[in-house]
Amino acid sequence: MKKIALFVLAASQVTFGYGVRSSRGAEMKLRSSREPEKSLSLAMKESNPETAKAAFAYFIKLEKDVTSKDSLKAIVAFAQKKGMFYPVAHQISSSSKYASIAKALTDSSISGSDQLAAAILCNKALSSHLVALKKSQVVQLSEDGESAPVTIDLSGGGGDEPKGKKSKKGKKSKKKGKKGKGGSEAAPTVKATVQLNIGESLFKKDLKTTRFAILAAAYSKNAKYKSLVEAVESDNPLIVSAKLLFKAMTTGSLDLDAATQVIAMKDGIPVVPKVSPELAKFDLNVPSQVLICEAIGNAKVSGAFDIVKASLFHKDIRVRVEAARALRNIDDADMVEAVTTRFKTASWPVAVELCKTMAIKPKKEYVDALLLRLAKEKGRLRHDINYALSCIVGAQKATTYEKWSRWWSDNSSSFEASDDTSEGFRKNTAMGQVYAAGNGSFYETVIYSSNFCYVIDSSKSMKGNRIKSLVENTCSTIETQKPYCMYNIVDFGGDLIAMSPKLTANKAMGTAHIKKMPLTFATRSYDAMELGAQTAGIDTIYFLTDGAPVWGQINDWPEIGAAMLVMNRFRPLAISAISFDPSPTQAKGMRSFVSLHNGTLENIMIHAGGDEDQGEPKEKKSKKKKKKKK
Repeated sequence: MKKIALFVLAASQVTFGYGVRSSRGAEMKLRSSREPEKSLSLAMKESNPETAKAAFAYFIKLEKDVTSKDSLKAIVAFAQKKGMFYPVAHQISSSSKYASIAKALTDSSISGSDQLAAAILCNKALSSHLVALKKSQVVQLSEDGESAPVTIDLSGGGGDEPKGKKSKKGKKSKKKGKKGKGGSEAAPTVKATVQLNIGESLFKKDLKTTRFAILAAAYSKNAKYKSLVEAVESDNPLIVSAKLLFKAMTTGSLDLDAATQVIAMKDGIPVVPKVSPELAKFDLNVPSQVLICEAIGNAKVSGAFDIVKASLFHKDIRVRVEAARALRNIDDADMVEAVTTRFKTASWPVAVELCKTMAIKPKKEYVDALLLRLAKEKGRLRHDINYALSCIVGAQKATTYEKWSRWWSDNSSSFEASDDTSEGFRKNTAMGQVYAAGNGSFYETVIYSSNFCYVIDSSKSMKGNRIKSLVENTCSTIETQKPYCMYNIVDFGGDLIAMSPKLTANKAMGTAHIKKMPLTFATRSYDAMELGAQTAGIDTIYFLTDGAPVWGQINDWPEIGAAMLVMNRFRPLAISAISFDPSPTQAKGMRSFVSLHNGTLENIMIHAGGDEDQGEPKEKKSKKKKKKKK
């Protein structure tokens, strides 16, 4: 472990930038770094952030003595590189070793270790809370818990699945849906399943560490930390807002006077005024007003309506998004006016959350506002609006503005919104079962967005019929998508290759990129989606793969789903997936994943029975050697 100290010193010369960056050549670097010291060395020396983070994940996984003093020094040193603190905190929180690492960091005297420990625990609690909250709203339409995917057989036996079969599957799924929870409850307070060991000392450190510790206790709803939280004395809005959230999460109550005071105070957090990749950095240091809106929503304080209404127009988009969510749990006579006024000009993340609010709290007066926005939209928001309209009406009556307007003109005079009818629709209809006019289609997955990123598997298992099908279908998709669509492509195996640093409408660029994709070993699914999410301007990812995640920072579908929820907490990307020849385990994992992100899953059967996952090179080499000896 002596070499680790040298790696830490070497890392002082490495910094990481921001923006979309491909990692060509990463495959060979990562393949040669499958030992703890080698992976750590690569992480510390590598200038490409995606490759460095993957190598660091290998170190955490492979190092048996990860809580030794030398290991902890290396972990803290890597986390202190520019842009790495929050991604590393979340990466560790996704590991099975998170509890032991957090405790060791808490007990360590290494400078910065306590702050990282608190951030790891806060990430774990936040991701657990967000997943539990999202799952409580997922419509359960299959025995596995999520809406059933479309399955297409391209193995040569019969082409696309007959429409009659899809309809039959849909009917069966709906019957099963009656047994599920559905999404009828408005932003319910869900008890987190994670139990954290938050060291007492973390509540007595610097401002940031103390705040993270309080938030870890809040998001995990651990009332046992009540005395430690209450003992923190500070008038700083960052601390006061965290304490108010803790009380709201653990007791369902809120000091409205204190919340009113905090909402008007400046807390020093840099403002993020509009949608940007800045929102996709796992940053836990959010404005105090975000926590106040969360507290109001969890405590269901209708008397705080004026705070939430004003927050809908806050200069920070994160506050606006959280305010839109809080409206689902409170009532006021001015609710309709507040929602419809804000919805007219809201940026898409706020508009998406307001659509959910209108779907959950159906009012006849919302229909005109939704139709006015539908008339202007060309992209993803049309899907969210169609779902909101269908929830209010109790059925999908149309898909386009023109058809919805005709239906509304004929029925508005006699229509009355019904909570029961709306609830019944939401319980049995997933968002993926509601349609809007498409801007194209990727296989049979409808492209609703006009600003999106294709994240496409180009691993070595994508050979033969798979790559042939992929190239043909993707090129056809790009060539036929609407001319106003702006898109990017990230292809991935062991390498991650972004076609462009920004969105483009250039179709020739896309088809040329697809035709020359190199096939590299590994399936870094999470890393690729993380890179794709950094493309400025996107609201949707269309993800395609042929195997389980291998060699990435995170390789477990539940943890990947949680990570993407935290990353896109204030920028709710829709993620739909296409899976080639999935095994039952892979299909179940991906089905659960897309359900967390308002997406659909399409299974493509190209080879009868499918192929096995790639595994790791060392395993394959060892098997070949054994065969030769025989």
